[in-house]
Amino acid sequence: MHSSGMASVDVVDSFIDPETLNQYSLREFTLHAHGHIEMDGVQQKLTTLLSNSPTHNTWSTTDPTSIYTHLSTRGYQYGPCFQNIQSLCGTTSTIIAQIQSNLDAIIDLSCYHLLHPTILDTFLQSPLVLLPGVDFTVLP
Repeated sequence: MHSSGMASVDVVDSFIDPETLNQYSLREFTLHAHGHIEMDGVQQKLTTLLSNSPTHNTWSTTDPTSIYTHLSTRGYQYGPCFQNIQSLCGTTSTIIAQIQSNLDAIIDLSCYHLLHPTILDTFLQSPLVLLPGVDFTVLP
């Protein structure tokens, strides 16, 4: 919350200066995920992520490692607590994700969450595999 009372999201381009990082916070910051945005850069091309099914142009995968490897080539590096997608299936415009909700692994349950942040973030990860190309990174 800024002093003006309006909520916002700040994108900080470097975590070197803690003062800049804590400018709009209560000096409490936990890095849960990080990525690298490269403009006009060359990134590793993923040759195979999902198995294609000839029926109705659908695809599916039950390998979480391949999902997060693919997202890593797109510039998204998710830590273990944020790697909750177990399987994906879909078409070029629709996706269905099976998500693991292992809240037992989360140590700090002292605050109440209607929907835990790691699970909410996982909902935002699934559509990222539908984005065409691998030459750019977008913020969900």
